[in-house]
Amino acid sequence: MNIISSNAPSKVFYWLFLIGFFFACLITGIIGYEHYFTIHQTEHDIYHSVYKACQLFTFEGGDLEGYIPLELQIIRFAAPVVSLAALIGALWDFIKIQWLNLKISFLQNHVVVVGLGQKGLGISREYT
Repeated sequence: MNIISSNAPSKVFYWLFLIGFFFACLITGIIGYEHYFTIHQTEHDIYHSVYKACQLFTFEGGDLEGYIPLELQIIRFAAPVVSLAALIGALWDFIKIQWLNLKISFLQNHVVVVGLGQKGLGISREYT
């Protein structure tokens, strides 16, 4: 029984979904900023749009004036959700591992058999 990764498929799905959502938000943010700068006739280049889109994940870059395109308006709220979900997921994994380590430290009267081959099977049968 692997205690630490007992729900590994759901954990992998969570992180893959989060990475996909991150890239979707990043690309949509770049497109939104390009659209925003074009509407307001602001001098810019693609690097400026990428930089501003990356700032959305850190709760910055959302203070805009005038008309804001719909895609940028949505991403201004969706991008911080990605950051919060990553933070909560990482904290949850950390707390879960610490909790399991604490539970393991209180285990008593047990034997750990490493390498359950023919020899390990014979040894484990002696102790049961």
